[in-house]
This record gives sequence, structure tokens and C-alpha cells, in this order.
Amino acid sequence: MKLWLGLSALLCALNASAASFEQACTQRQCAVGEIVTIQGNGPKDFYYACPTKALSNYTNGVSGMLEMQFSLTGRRPRFNRITGDPDYEGESSYTVAQLHEDANVPTFHDAIRICRKTWAHARRVKILSVPASNDQSLENMSAFVQDARSQQRYWLPYSYLFALQ
Repeated sequence: MKLWLGLSALLCALNASAASFEQACTQRQCAVGEIVTIQGNGPKDFYYACPTKALSNYTNGVSGMLEMQFSLTGRRPRFNRITGDPDYEGESSYTVAQLHEDANVPTFHDAIRICRKTWAHARRVKILSVPASNDQSLENMSAFVQDARSQQRYWLPYSYLFALQ
């Protein structure tokens, strides 16, 4: 799990490069009720907006792991034909299996069909729930928000949230 905590922190830092690092909610611990903005790392950056925390953790956690592997190696892993999960070994395999089990869906493809792929462009949201600050595991990486414009509520990666300047 320590490996993924480090990689998760790196992903947060990559997202923070698009906006002021000091404004990142992962750095300044944004509060419930606070209006914040969603920031990505570029025009192709996306996240999955999901109806449950477990689905958000699973879809965004696995997507982040895939992106990290590709950025480090230039290759994607093999995928399990039954679950659609990446075939990892060791701790990574355990992490993916735990996220999948918690999401309570048959396949990764089912999970991304339930969630909504959303481009990470500036959008204001109100924070309704934040991850526990003392638990930075992949199982605790999502925040519950309400879109300021559409009033839709969904879970997304906490690392995409930045305080307004």
C-alpha cells in the first residue's frame, strides 16, 4: 500500500501543476461546504464522476494506476478477460482486487458505464464530504461534491479539487 500512497501523492502533485500547489485541497485540506474548483493537468485530463465513493475509488484508482504505469514504462498491462482489471502482481494486484470488490460490480467496464467520464476543466463545486485527512489510501481518495451549476452530486478524486484564489 505504501507504493500506491507514494504514487497517489505523485498524481496529486501532477494535478497541482495545473494550478497553484498551495491551493490544492490535498495540501490545505478544504472544508465541507467550501466552494472549490476542479482543475486538471491539461485538455485531455479526465476523471470519472460516480454515484458512490467505492465506484469513484475503483474507476479513478485503476485509471490512475494505468496512467502512472504508462507514463513510467510506455506500456499498458495485460487485462483480465473476465473482470477487465489490469493484471498486476503483488501489492498492486491486491489493491486492484480490493477496489474492485468494494465497488461491487462484475467488471471494470460495468463500473465506467455507471460513472460519467468528465473532462477536468475549471468547474466550481461545493464539497459535501472529504476524505479523512489521516487516511491517504486509494480506498479513501474521493470527495463528494455538488456541481454549482447543474446541482448534480457525485464522487470524484480529491486531488482534482483546488481552493478558489
